[in-house]
Amino acid sequence: MKKLLAGFLALSLAVGSCAAFAESYTNDWSTVPGGDETSEVSVTMDYTAMVEQYADALADKAEGLEMDVENTAESVQMACDAAKVGYVLKDLDGDGNVELMVVAEDPDNPFMDKMVLLLATHDGNEAHVVFESTARSRYYYAGENRFAYEGSNGADDSTVTTYALENGTLTDLNTETAEADFVQPEMELLNAAE
Repeated sequence: MKKLLAGFLALSLAVGSCAAFAESYTNDWSTVPGGDETSEVSVTMDYTAMVEQYADALADKAEGLEMDVENTAESVQMACDAAKVGYVLKDLDGDGNVELMVVAEDPDNPFMDKMVLLLATHDGNEAHVVFESTARSRYYYAGENRFAYEGSNGADDSTVTTYALENGTLTDLNTETAEADFVQPEMELLNAAE
């Protein structure tokens, strides 16, 4: 019985998180230039599917279930190590299309804190993933439309740079953003530390 209740609670949290996502997106749609009802439905459905991956994994973790590592994106696996994970819906580059960021918050873990686990944009027809962070290829929000990048292809091949999101694609600014300048955006939580 306890297992059944725990399963129901986890499912309710995941569905509730996604319902809150769709509701917040619908509420924000009127402020998006050029937004219409048809676009709203398409974007909400595409982004909801992306957010559900994280919500489901976090709900499974809360229930103590093991993750199917071979069939789960690394950014989703990493989300389960953060104290808080949430999403942000915002037109980051001013092109009239709302982007989706899935972001970690964990001040006790500088590796995870302010990490953008997923950035997606929508072209009016479908959602496109701009990037997903991995352990060796990490993006952090640097405010406005900028993302600090820290990556490594080996011990002697590391990259640190800053990208700008412009018209749904990343442009290398060839500058570094100090860790102190990473920004924790306001987000709708998918989980919270217990």
